[in-house]
Amino acid sequence: MTENNDHAPLIRLGGVDFIPDVSGVLFAPSLSLLIVADLHFEKGSSLARRGRGLLPPYDTIETITRLEKVIKRLNPERVISLGDTWHEPQALARMTIDDVSRLQSLQSDRNWIFISGNHDSHLPTGSAFEVANDVTFTGIDFRHEPSSTGLAPEISGHFHPVVRVKTQGRALRRRCFIANHQRCILPAFGAYTGGLNILDPAFAPFINPSDATIYALGSDRVYRVGRDRIIAD
Repeated sequence: MTENNDHAPLIRLGGVDFIPDVSGVLFAPSLSLLIVADLHFEKGSSLARRGRGLLPPYDTIETITRLEKVIKRLNPERVISLGDTWHEPQALARMTIDDVSRLQSLQSDRNWIFISGNHDSHLPTGSAFEVANDVTFTGIDFRHEPSSTGLAPEISGHFHPVVRVKTQGRALRRRCFIANHQRCILPAFGAYTGGLNILDPAFAPFINPSDATIYALGSDRVYRVGRDRIIAD
């Protein structure tokens, strides 16, 4: 991986500079806008209800805690959550009162938009959070799943992109941002979310890794990854 020490890496879409943050969020300082994807609250409890997996049901607490830290650090005026905020529609009802309160407190004095995803497209009526199918802001489309036909610049999630990189005789697998001149796909933020290698054919209709910029999440910084070092799983 190639470290960028001179300045923060940038992804430019629709005339706006976005910073891919080491936490996994995308931030536009000029708009005071933070974008986060695929929180998947209550995935642990969802899997437990279905008898799948033995993960402890603490993913929501961990994810909210990480989200609180990044919002405190960047202090955005606007936040867009790009869908699959909840792992399933019933997940909202399983969140503790404290977790719901913490999430609502993050919305205080902020313009916050929850976009619906394939996991949380039908939240219960009268829920504590309003959800939109998609939103356009400053000429940029924000949606859960990328569109293969849209003409406007676009920011999305859904695929949970990860990159596998050859480095010093071994391979590292990291969550990543993948972007070109038209769109950017964010990594999943949720604690229990997995990832799909960007070389998977599922990305092909939307973005070509050989003609894209890839930023991998390190432990304390973001790295731009050379295309010649990307390998399949």
